[in-house]
Amino acid sequence: MNRSEYLLSRACGYELKARLTPAQTAVRDELIIARSDYAKYTSMLNAMPQHERMAMFRNQPWMIEALGRLRRTADLITEIINRYFSPNRIPGTSSETDKEQEAT
Repeated sequence: MNRSEYLLSRACGYELKARLTPAQTAVRDELIIARSDYAKYTSMLNAMPQHERMAMFRNQPWMIEALGRLRRTADLITEIINRYFSPNRIPGTSSETDKEQEAT
């Protein structure tokens, strides 16, 4: 928001949204730890002989569980990114998303 949009918003009593909620900040901190864990796992996998890696990745239950965890992590990351990059609304104006919602 530029300065005049900010002042207009505040004058109309509009509370600017927080970029990250405390819960999302906690998730972000956990993701930082998870990132370092993934780097460690990558190093461990690279150090394994190829036949051991192939046996591990052929273990279907393990792969399903690992992919499920990766999906949940990706969903959390997507939520944080979407929250961070979504613009603040200016009172009295409508965004393209609002127009689309009104049309439905």
